[in-house]
Amino acid sequence: MGGLVTDQSLNLAALQYGEGTEYSVGPISNNSSTLEFLDKYNHIWRISHQEILTHQANYASPNYEMPWAIATWPGNGNAANGEAQLLAPFVDLNSDGIYSPAQGDYPDIRGDEALYFMMNDYNHLHEVSEGGRIGVNIHAMTYAYTDVAGSPLNDCVFVSLKIRNERTQILSDFYIGIFNEFDLGNAFDDYVASDSLRNMMYVYNGYDFDESQPFLNGYGNYLPAQGCMFLNYPMTKGLCFYNGVGGPNEFPIQSMHYYNYMRGIWKDNTFVTEGGNGYGGTTPANFMFSGDPVTNSGWTEANAGMGPHDRRIIMSTGPFTFLPGEQLCIDVAFPFARSAQQNNALDAIVELREAADFIQNFYDSQNHDCAMQVVGVEEHTTLGNVAVYPNPSNGRFTVSSYDEIKYVEVYDGLGKRVLTKNATRNNSRAIEVDLSKEPKGVYLYQVYDEDGKLQSGKVILQ
Repeated sequence: MGGLVTDQSLNLAALQYGEGTEYSVGPISNNSSTLEFLDKYNHIWRISHQEILTHQANYASPNYEMPWAIATWPGNGNAANGEAQLLAPFVDLNSDGIYSPAQGDYPDIRGDEALYFMMNDYNHLHEVSEGGRIGVNIHAMTYAYTDVAGSPLNDCVFVSLKIRNERTQILSDFYIGIFNEFDLGNAFDDYVASDSLRNMMYVYNGYDFDESQPFLNGYGNYLPAQGCMFLNYPMTKGLCFYNGVGGPNEFPIQSMHYYNYMRGIWKDNTFVTEGGNGYGGTTPANFMFSGDPVTNSGWTEANAGMGPHDRRIIMSTGPFTFLPGEQLCIDVAFPFARSAQQNNALDAIVELREAADFIQNFYDSQNHDCAMQVVGVEEHTTLGNVAVYPNPSNGRFTVSSYDEIKYVEVYDGLGKRVLTKNATRNNSRAIEVDLSKEPKGVYLYQVYDEDGKLQSGKVILQ
């Protein structure tokens, strides 16, 4: 990520394989080199939805043993050390702004299980890119859903990044990029492609069999495809670069290389162009290999005469004007699919597109709020008071709430609304739903009250 400050100098942080100190653990702090700081922040917090439910029910019990992740959740920083007061998101029962799990506060997570970690780009110099320090705190949450086999949610990992500008400078033309070396099974027979309609880049097998090599387990006859997609911002550039080929379209080294790759510009300041390997053409291109491998149309690696091999991509979103105190929230998903047909790499792409559409529809139904850091219990909806039972069901289930319900909507995996049902005057706190004539699978429900407030979730038909 990077952008320009007032004097047009470049502030940028970049990382490929974990080398260097572009990003360091914890928040921006003037105490970051101490054991006290590292003991508090040098962790990854793993927590489940079920642990939070147990905590809510038992935090006041004298026999309750609080999970480590809930007890040590870094909800607050030490202002005396220059740290932000509010850090990891939590539900604040008494609205005092202080994370107090012994009084019932609990982490505000996404998904059925989540990993949370915190980092910044300011506590150390940038040794990899040699770019100027930006001054951001980054709150990262990787999460997933426990689901029945066959649902795209079961094979998808989500990443939520909340990036806050903690300094006093305005950054213009600010871009955020994702570097990815997919290594799909055997890493040396891969192709990549861009799908700008889905804000996604993806990898698929270049051959109809994925053989194993030493330390690389192939997928064999049943071939996969793996995607990386922006969920709440458009992908504005997507390029593939190469290792060991030499020239201006190889690994970025300097800060301006990284910045230009996020803008679709090679190391020699020429634009990515359509055709071939993206270099040396006449027509600028925003997305490399934007054709359709399934129909063998447009610009694909195969049509360009590229042999399958190890691939690296950078996909980016921007530009932004990043103001002091502003927070950017970037949500990303990594959908995965595997063909049920033997020796058919292209069918895996078809399956991946269907999975990506399902994931996008599911994400859109969740109504995540970027500004929400600490919420009162009445505001919180992720662990709200709507219950759906039985779940899974045979298609007949009940949606109930402590509050009055106005109506319920249900959508299938492709985002098509299959039911709208209003509450009755006699019972406005429970609605009986009948989807027994609908196909089995995962459905999304949305529950509305009189004020239009929304809560949502998933229900499984077996």
